[in-house]
Amino acid sequence: MPQLKKEKLFELIEKEPNNAQHYQDFGKYYVREKDFVLAEKYFHKSLELDSEDAWTYMYLGNLCHHKDMIEESLKFFEYAAKLMPEVATPYWCIAEMHEKLKQYDSANIYFEKAVEVDPGDDEAVKKLKEWKEWYVKH
Repeated sequence: MPQLKKEKLFELIEKEPNNAQHYQDFGKYYVREKDFVLAEKYFHKSLELDSEDAWTYMYLGNLCHHKDMIEESLKFFEYAAKLMPEVATPYWCIAEMHEKLKQYDSANIYFEKAVEVDPGDDEAVKKLKEWKEWYVKH
């Protein structure tokens, strides 16, 4: 989807104030603008309207990761994995947070889980391969 301009996002919210996707899009807009306070505000508003949107939890997890809030990030990624257990992305994000926390056995489990749930996910396969190369040396 092309990136929407701020004015267009305001128009969409005005027309459909209960559409969670519009608030998620605004959150992504503010991430690009590096206004993480407003990004977080809009992601949370999106979840108020649709508490089961796994991708909004992923965006919040990434936002927390950017702010070096690893435990909080991990919680968002874990919840996203519960909401979309067939998607690899939350699992390798969980793995990366465990790696940052130096919880290497857990990281290994989740890198493997990402490929297990979606062996066709090239990013998951790449990350598992890179992880295995590092993990056997340490």
